[in-house]
Amino acid sequence: MQKFTNTTMSKRIFCITCIFVWCLSSLAQTQQAAFEFLKIPMSSKSSSLGGNVVSLKDSDPTLAYSNPALLDNIEQRSVGLNFMNYIANTKIAGVQYSVPYDQLSSYAVSINYVDYGTMNKTEADGTATGTFSAKDMNIGCTYSYQLGDKLSGGVTGRIIYSKYGTYSSVAACVDLGLLYSIAEKNINIGIAARNIGGQIKPFSDQFEDLPFNVAAGISWKPEHAPIRLTVTMDNLTKWEETKFAEHISFGTDFNITEQLYMAAGCNLRNRSELSGEGRKGLCGVYIGSGLNLNKIALGISYGQYQVSTSSLLINFAYNL
Repeated sequence: MQKFTNTTMSKRIFCITCIFVWCLSSLAQTQQAAFEFLKIPMSSKSSSLGGNVVSLKDSDPTLAYSNPALLDNIEQRSVGLNFMNYIANTKIAGVQYSVPYDQLSSYAVSINYVDYGTMNKTEADGTATGTFSAKDMNIGCTYSYQLGDKLSGGVTGRIIYSKYGTYSSVAACVDLGLLYSIAEKNINIGIAARNIGGQIKPFSDQFEDLPFNVAAGISWKPEHAPIRLTVTMDNLTKWEETKFAEHISFGTDFNITEQLYMAAGCNLRNRSELSGEGRKGLCGVYIGSGLNLNKIALGISYGQYQVSTSSLLINFAYNL
């Protein structure tokens, strides 16, 4: 009886929190957003399936970057590293420590760092006056909990620090997520609201919003088939000047063996916005692969986030 009471109370608290923060965020997200680096994928598996995947039920702690409820599926304590070469000279690196705490909950802590390299400082007329560096960093803590036999919830709290030359800013935000699983039909449905918060210290006199985003998705594995199909709807609160298709990403992962998978996906928004006019190439198309052994796991994804630049995202984890 005590276990049932605790679970019911946790479910009510989580749902009330989701509704409350949803209302606040819907009213507040009106200005131009800062901290755009928060949109960059940190999970190779999520990236290879189109980007912001929120419905993938796997024992992969990096999936919690898109939906904190997905952390509930991890099975082992692990330390993970991630590295990505992004547009121009931008390099991204991070570390994540994940723990399945008990039968109902899991937690993780993570640090991610973005280095944009050294850039030239110029006056309005183009006169060079030196150089400056730019960097972003965020520290996060994720907690997930089984709210019922089919429902899991999760929350991530994050502190963000950015420094561009002589300007710096500090912000705080939370991510909220839910995952509903229909095991008998091999269907998982997820929804997540990310980057709910704001600046504590602005770059200048004006406060800016964070890139708030709501995404929902579904993953389905046909019975007796080694493939799984995933469709995600992204930016569900932003429909101005966008086509319906530009909110969709889709992908499929194929289990070659129990330890090895291949994946491919397409993000229609990235394909439309991040490509040059008349020459899309493979922009917005992503591929990936992963190997999961007893003690180590390795995931790699490849794709173009701009028509002239390719990016490689690598996740490495060691199970403790």
